[in-house]
Amino acid sequence: MLWSLLNKMAKEGTIKALGIIAIVYAVLIFLLIFGVYAFAFASFGLQELYDMGTISYIQILIPTLIIALMYLIGGIAFLKYKNWGRIVLIIASFVNLLAIPIGTILGIMFLIYLFNNEIKSVMR
Repeated sequence: MLWSLLNKMAKEGTIKALGIIAIVYAVLIFLLIFGVYAFAFASFGLQELYDMGTISYIQILIPTLIIALMYLIGGIAFLKYKNWGRIVLIIASFVNLLAIPIGTILGIMFLIYLFNNEIKSVMR
């Protein structure tokens, strides 16, 4: 009985930690992207950014924001033990494997835990 209680607490701790890491990761991505673009816009102005070809970075910006949004929404749902939050985090983690090196490390870590049968059994 004590062992099952400790096991349940360990699962809940893992779920909370993963949810918080996902939310913090999403917020850091948002801050980094908006900080870089705010600095560039304040330094150069829109016309100079367009002339330098910086506007083409929107092709990178939009998918990155979508992944960050997926981590944010998935992390919040994961903290509430929603299975669809786990699925959203799985999708975001697979795509995040392409973001070498930090995204790859986080993606692998998330995938290992998200496919864990004990974590799956707790989700509703």
